[in-house]
Amino acid sequence: MGARAGILVGLAVVVACGLPDGFFPAVVLVAALIIATALSSDFVSSFVNLVLVLLVVLVPWTAINLIDFYLVHRGRYALGDLFAPDGGRYGRFNPVALTSYAIGIAVQLPFVATSLYTGPLVAPLGGADLSWLVGLVVTAPVYYVWARRVAVRGGTAVAEAGTTATESASAPAT
Repeated sequence: MGARAGILVGLAVVVACGLPDGFFPAVVLVAALIIATALSSDFVSSFVNLVLVLLVVLVPWTAINLIDFYLVHRGRYALGDLFAPDGGRYGRFNPVALTSYAIGIAVQLPFVATSLYTGPLVAPLGGADLSWLVGLVVTAPVYYVWARRVAVRGGTAVAEAGTTATESASAPAT
């Protein structure tokens, strides 16, 4: 019954979207519903595995972004430099952030509990997936300490960016 209802909802979306403007998204939605219906016996576990894998890669990234914005730069970025082809004062990529990100992913692996991979420390924890918590608790301080140390030593972007992101965004273009 649920699969038929999903197909009916998909068809209703196709009709509601109309063919000219919403045709492609509607076709993608219907195709996704058909695939989900065909795999419905295993769909929920596959979806949970996808979310857990996304947690492994997104938690360290989120920790780095939040620490960088609120604690390292305190919302003060030179926005023009962020969009400069050479990266401006920030460079094209941040080796401290990338290394902290790799460390964050690596420390999570022993705690991951999915059907694709189960880390060696999951069984002693009763099968709980605590990878996201470990990733957050390790990545945030590693990035904070390292980024502040690099910024203080180099006197770089943290000290030089004088305007806040909101001030730069609302300032008139010259």
